[in-house]
Amino acid sequence: VVDTGAEMPLYGFCATTFAAVFLACGVISTMPAYEAALFGTKNVGAVHGRMLIFNSIAAVAGPMLFIKLRNAAESDALTSMLPLADPARFEGLYGVAPTLDATAALVEAKTLTIGKLMELVPEEAGAVDPTPYLYDSTMQVMAGLVVVAAISHASISPVDAQRFESSPGSSGAGGEDNVNEVVL
Repeated sequence: VVDTGAEMPLYGFCATTFAAVFLACGVISTMPAYEAALFGTKNVGAVHGRMLIFNSIAAVAGPMLFIKLRNAAESDALTSMLPLADPARFEGLYGVAPTLDATAALVEAKTLTIGKLMELVPEEAGAVDPTPYLYDSTMQVMAGLVVVAAISHASISPVDAQRFESSPGSSGAGGEDNVNEVVL
């Protein structure tokens, strides 16, 4: 909004963020019924508790993995661009030679960024700004994890009806009436 003056990307971001939170809450609210249909009603509380624990772990681990992958991509981009920088201009600006060991502290302090390094790369070097491609490998890994999750979800099937215990007064073991627990 500040750079371009266009408000539409901000509105789009807010709308998609709202939709994502709305849908995530909807999924969590309907999970107990889904779990009961798959595993029976007797232990749905314990099953749902485990689901919430793993959702919580994923909510913490997912963003941590995302940031770690993005930082690795940024580090790789800086490492590949560093030899292309004009050594005299680099040393005059930062006071150190453009080597990996000498620039590690500059990168850690966010003094040296891809944008600043691009300014020091001569045009005849033909370097392409890697910023638009930083999330490529990150998104590929995340898409792979979504595929693994989809395959895992597709492999879940309802517990066989013969494994259910019946309540008193029902049609017998494995019956459909008053089925409420799984026998393992």
